[in-house]
Amino acid sequence: MYKLAIVPKVKRSLEYSTAFGSQHDYHHIRKCLNSICFNIAIEYQIIYESKFFSNYANFNGVLFIGLSRESLDFISKDSNIDIYTWSFNQCVWNETPEVFNNTSIVFEQSTLDMSKFTHKSTDIYSLPLAFQSDRISSQYFKPKYDLVFNGTLYRNRRVSSKYHRVEIIELLLKKNISIINYNGRSRKKDEKELLIRLKKYPNFKVKNIFGEPKHYHHGVFSLDLPFLDTGAVPKQEKKYGMGWNELENSIWLNHWDLFRAIGSKCNIITFDSASIRSLGLSDGNVHFYNSTPDNLKEMANEISNIIETKIVKVIDNNTWNNNSYMSRWEYMINKIRLKKSIPFRNEAITL
Repeated sequence: MYKLAIVPKVKRSLEYSTAFGSQHDYHHIRKCLNSICFNIAIEYQIIYESKFFSNYANFNGVLFIGLSRESLDFISKDSNIDIYTWSFNQCVWNETPEVFNNTSIVFEQSTLDMSKFTHKSTDIYSLPLAFQSDRISSQYFKPKYDLVFNGTLYRNRRVSSKYHRVEIIELLLKKNISIINYNGRSRKKDEKELLIRLKKYPNFKVKNIFGEPKHYHHGVFSLDLPFLDTGAVPKQEKKYGMGWNELENSIWLNHWDLFRAIGSKCNIITFDSASIRSLGLSDGNVHFYNSTPDNLKEMANEISNIIETKIVKVIDNNTWNNNSYMSRWEYMINKIRLKKSIPFRNEAITL
């Protein structure tokens, strides 16, 4: 029996660990692995860092879900167990790729090609985030707004268009589009200051909660603004190995907001990019705009034109299933099984 430690970076006690879209959801990880490992000779244990580091010799392998400084230090050393990681490693690859020399398989969340950095014994596979498929209900409320935006507004680390989220929403409000913002940080100082300029519009409403699947249906359309907040100053450009325009205006990491929208099967409006289309999104199941935050007026016009059509597009079942955490865990366990020639229970593996 192959003993595999599963080590989530975020502890169960923290809010993010159980949020819709979180890869650290203890109960959902267990649910997925109980199903997947039922007929595979893998005995898994979900264990957190401090306890794992004291007991790692009891395992044949470890899969880190996210990497802390302590786990990065651990994987950089020869521990005599198989190491697997599933995380976003753009900065690590760019600055210290040798950290992964002892890693057997890297499941990489960045959409960029990292193969040039890998050690000859390390396999690397692109594997983004997902959503918990058991959170979905077949019944949702009828939309009361033209548009719903699930997320925070504060993006102060950006070099340009720091306020693009609040500015694009305000441009849409000026076009008489009704908008609701589910914003679990709306009472925090930074968010409150930005919300002041939106609350003066009678067609705007904010709720101090993070959106669950049903909330993505409270607008006829659900807006996704996937541009990242990385702090693209010269120091950061060197850290990520990208120029500021690529950092801020291209999609090199599919953020969890998009997977939450996919999981909700809502009527999505998102940015058109190869990385987003790679998830199975197309003109048949979502609406696309082409403008980046350096041209917000054109972006607002594109989004407004989409809303005026009142066309509803739905995520198909194949795309939905392929972006679930169940699908991600099946993929990882199968790669580990094949790499280590782990048999199915009560029968030999055929390669």
